[in-house]
Amino acid sequence: MTFLQDILEDPAVFAVRKLPARTSSWPSTRRVLPETEFLYDVDDWRLSLNDNWRFLWKNTVADVPDEVILPEYDDRAWDRMDLPANWETRGYGTPLYINSGFAFPPAPPKISSPAPEDHTITGEPNPTAVLRRTFRCPESWQGREIILYIGAAQTALAVHCNGQFAGYSEDSMGCAEFDLTPFCRDGENQLTLTVCKYSSASYLEDQDCWRLSGIFRDVFLYSRDRRHLADVVLAPEAETGTIRAEVMLSRAAEEAGCSWHLEYAGKASQDVVVIPDHRLWSAETPVLYTVTAVLTAPDGTVCDLRHFRTGFRKIAIREAVFYFNGQPIKLRGVNRHEFDPVRGRAITREGMLEDIRKIKLAHFDAVRCSHYPNHPLWYELCDRYGLYVCDEANIESHGMSYHRCILPGNDVAWFPAVCDRVRRMVRTNRNHVSVTLWSLGNEAGYGKAFEEAAKVIRELDPRPIQYADMNRVAEFDSQTYPPPEWLLQYLQGTAVRKSEQGKPSCAEQHGPQPTFKPFIMNEYAHAMGNSTGNFREYWEIMDQHPRLTGGFLWEWCEHGLLKEGVPSYGGDFGDKPNAGNFCLDGLVRSDRIPNPGYLECAHIQQPWSLRWAQAGKAVMITNKAFFKPWKALPVRWQVWENGVPVTSGEWRLDLPPRGTTVCLLPPLPDHGRMERYLRVQTVFGTRELPWDPAQEFFSAVPAANFLWQGCRIGEETGGPWLAEPCFDRVLTDNDIGCRFPARAEAAGNLRWYRAGAGRLLARLTWSLTTEPARVGLLLQLPSGVIDEVEWYGRGPHEAYCDRKCSALTGRYRMKGCNLDHPYTKPQESGQRCDVRELILRAESGAAVRITAPSLFGFTLRQYSPEVLRSARHAAELPVCGGTWYLHLDHMQRGVGGDDSWGSNVHPEYRINAPGAGTADFLFEIPADCPE
Repeated sequence: MTFLQDILEDPAVFAVRKLPARTSSWPSTRRVLPETEFLYDVDDWRLSLNDNWRFLWKNTVADVPDEVILPEYDDRAWDRMDLPANWETRGYGTPLYINSGFAFPPAPPKISSPAPEDHTITGEPNPTAVLRRTFRCPESWQGREIILYIGAAQTALAVHCNGQFAGYSEDSMGCAEFDLTPFCRDGENQLTLTVCKYSSASYLEDQDCWRLSGIFRDVFLYSRDRRHLADVVLAPEAETGTIRAEVMLSRAAEEAGCSWHLEYAGKASQDVVVIPDHRLWSAETPVLYTVTAVLTAPDGTVCDLRHFRTGFRKIAIREAVFYFNGQPIKLRGVNRHEFDPVRGRAITREGMLEDIRKIKLAHFDAVRCSHYPNHPLWYELCDRYGLYVCDEANIESHGMSYHRCILPGNDVAWFPAVCDRVRRMVRTNRNHVSVTLWSLGNEAGYGKAFEEAAKVIRELDPRPIQYADMNRVAEFDSQTYPPPEWLLQYLQGTAVRKSEQGKPSCAEQHGPQPTFKPFIMNEYAHAMGNSTGNFREYWEIMDQHPRLTGGFLWEWCEHGLLKEGVPSYGGDFGDKPNAGNFCLDGLVRSDRIPNPGYLECAHIQQPWSLRWAQAGKAVMITNKAFFKPWKALPVRWQVWENGVPVTSGEWRLDLPPRGTTVCLLPPLPDHGRMERYLRVQTVFGTRELPWDPAQEFFSAVPAANFLWQGCRIGEETGGPWLAEPCFDRVLTDNDIGCRFPARAEAAGNLRWYRAGAGRLLARLTWSLTTEPARVGLLLQLPSGVIDEVEWYGRGPHEAYCDRKCSALTGRYRMKGCNLDHPYTKPQESGQRCDVRELILRAESGAAVRITAPSLFGFTLRQYSPEVLRSARHAAELPVCGGTWYLHLDHMQRGVGGDDSWGSNVHPEYRINAPGAGTADFLFEIPADCPE
């Protein structure tokens, strides 16, 4: 296709005959719209083109015949394709996962430089798809304009209608509209769409994600009167409850002398509506109001009618603190890519709703559209269900420009494309009340291009800007992946700016320090694999300091793309180069089943707190919400003794936002030697306190000592099962990232002693030269020994020393084969920590009881560490039926969570070396226990 080859490598050509961006709205015939109907679904003047396309795929644009655009071209032998779709998920071309870098050798703006023979792009230089179909416009559209809407096409899109060129677009993550009116005719029309995977625009779209191609949002036609509302910008005023509108009319409407007005609840007003007793919108109280803009001709005929939903809110920055509706809120945010494990970027409505539901259930109140504008419906969902949105421009040149001034940098050749992307994002989404921050992009370096982009935003909208790579031009100061201690240094003015890889940043990026701006973490707490350790530490600091606005955890979901039913990652499709399993870094798996870190985040972000009062006779409960009061909220309490609930009660609480109350507890009898906890539950979640108020919430009480009464160590004997000292674990992603050694230099000795009838004591002595991952025992038990496991400790889910807040102390029972967590890329998993007592039961009911003089951890699997270490996917691990492998840990290092490419586990969660010591485990083995 000759004409495309001429423009694909020209950064100045990114929009030809592409209509100006406007706020999302569609012409309607109805004056009143049900509140339950999404505005995106208004289809009164719309014709879907999602189905019945003829489809041709070639591995290079040069192989596409020029004649395919002609109406008479014979496409009957082509394949069929329904949209939205990514071609690679339908079997056309190779999915390619790259974290940072390009599929092609970078030589901007060229995309055609020679690559190594084994690279994917050598066999697929520029995959190009051609889609053809016909359409007929309804008779009611006669005399009206016909507009083609394409929600997203990656990367370069050319449109031909009836053989004539109708337009061209780059910017994969924004909608493109084209006026087909001059090219349409009565009866049948032929439409051709050509999509090239790579263009010069690919240099601005170097995000950490699968490199896919396609048209992965809806395609439809809509018609509008030539006299129409070209754009409507709403300006709600929170102080007065009024909604004003700035309206742009089409030229035909201006020439015809058309007039417009607003309507609310059936009442018309000229250019402003008043909402009586209006309420403010927030993520906690997402109150929306529907207004309608009506355009009429001088004779009273309605020419155009559009519906909009908005809300009232106030955003301000004062004395380096971010205020929302007058409150210094915290953004408990998460980064979210658009991803479906089967469909790629072609996400569904059901998938978006599932994301919203689970994001809110984990008490996140903010989401960053990483790293591009999202599906139009997503913003409506955030408006309706309540999420603060950081809307981000589709600009990332990570592979060339991260922390460097290269591309776009100061190169004026790229300024128009950068400013166009930013302008389109703002003009499309500025009516959404949920949009709280604008972002200039992600990891694209710095330079005058971003100064110009920031000017564009400020000309269009007053909301604040963040951009971590050059926050000198933004209202927010920000940093990517700062550890908790760095935040304290930042507040003290002593923090040293560095990139993720430790390279120093420059004053042109951040300006003179300290900046005295509100601070936000655009990315933090990298949730890759078994991770999300020390999340508590972040929020203990952020909650104490008003200048710290919060942050966006990386990230929401894993990007495991299904191959033969198995979530797969870089290299699994023969793609090269690739970044391996680095796409598996989400709180939830690609099928949205939560990883254990999700539970930890949900627990720590609960919008209420609990602490002792009146010397342990009462508890103080705080509503941490900024806007939502409690009204007769049921709060149930239980007292747990030695791991089981013994008494309970309920309070009904009325509390204003940020309010605190003290609730008295009834006097409880002293039952002697016991471990007692108070567990309190609300609709938001559950919290617990050790009964001794002197104990810190996150410490554990070594109350297992009483289990040792009457235990006397006798003569040395042999153990009942194969056992050995163990100092290593199968490395986690974070272990690999910080180059933690797979083997520790350590020596251990295990001896068994008789400790009374049916009792054996395993005594481990050790000496450490280098830091180990664990200190404990590894036992092998025959397959028939264990059916069910009971333990008294933290649970019921997996927990480690730096990620255990959500695992409450109690007695739990579970089938032995259900204890492990199937991380998509297998690694260390499944530990239960702070255990006082472990009971292993056989199907016969016979049980082995294990205790220790101090709290311990255990992990139980039916496959060996070697099998776990060699597996690349969870599906490769055996489910049940083999030898049991039981780890009993005197201690194990934490999982970490600051990042996955260099940061070690925090010192307090590591095992000191060199050192030596002794650990004991007591086994009570009945005579009828299976061997």
